Amino acid sequence: MTVIQQIEKIRKYRKISKTDLARAIGIRKETYGRISNETKDMKVSDLLKIAKVLNVKPEIFFKDDDLSENNIINGNYNNIGIGNSINIENESLKKEIELLKQTIKDKEKIIELLTKK
Repeated sequence: MTVIQQIEKIRKYRKISKTDLARAIGIRKETYGRISNETKDMKVSDLLKIAKVLNVKPEIFFKDDDLSENNIINGNYNNIGIGNSINIENESLKKEIELLKQTIKDKEKIIELLTKK
């Protein structure tokens, strides 16, 4: 499986359009179309950006065994290098949301005290 085939498999699984992926990495959709049709070579910098957008390690694009249909369908994300990072990211976001909620409550109390004066 080629690098672009690996990318396309993950892109489709993530339900990201070619247009959205192109926009996210800063190239025109026509350029990404030529890359995905393998009529234009991809820059390494674009490959790294694609990996970031798809939330995978770049080296995963070079491994045939890590992207079996079974792993993708069954959500076996650890085999494609993203499972733990998603959980950590979700936990971090939850903590950040809680901190923001507390900050809002604190600000509301200050506003309430100031408006009573």
